[in-house]
Amino acid sequence: MERGVQSLQWAASDRNLDALSFSVYYRLESDRTWKLLKQDLEDSFYTVNSDNFTDGTYIFKVVASDAPSNPPANALSGEFESRPFTIDNTPPSVKMWQLSIATARVQVAIDAADVTSTLNQADISVDAGPWQSIFPIDGITDSKAESYSFHSDVLSRGEHVLSFRIYDQNDNVGIGKLVVRIP
Repeated sequence: MERGVQSLQWAASDRNLDALSFSVYYRLESDRTWKLLKQDLEDSFYTVNSDNFTDGTYIFKVVASDAPSNPPANALSGEFESRPFTIDNTPPSVKMWQLSIATARVQVAIDAADVTSTLNQADISVDAGPWQSIFPIDGITDSKAESYSFHSDVLSRGEHVLSFRIYDQNDNVGIGKLVVRIP
């Protein structure tokens, strides 16, 4: 599926083969009021740009109506609600700080957190070199907040840039950068 896209699809039929039209509504799981997203659809699918939604857990509702084949007083409708699902467009936050420098090696602490999703994969790079996987202090990236400790190899005198990236389960990427100076 393309990033930022949420596809909705449903099946509906009318016993006497009346033409159907569909309206799609949405709401945050914590809300009570449905908001109209699209009405008078003839197809039984709709694609939503999830980048237009704030982060949260949503429910969609499809209302099918046989109004295209009947006068308003005789039109019938039925509806169906989706399971709740999460939209997460916000990258994880990253905080990095230097703990120590000893024998031309730097030790760095990193905290990463995401409000909506579980963190997934973390990598670190020194001086724009290749990305290397890094694991949290507890050994497994499996929660919304993780702490990391990084010990560099021996670095030459001068400034060095440490870059850290972390993905959440929705592939949003958080980036951190720390400049260190080896005396």
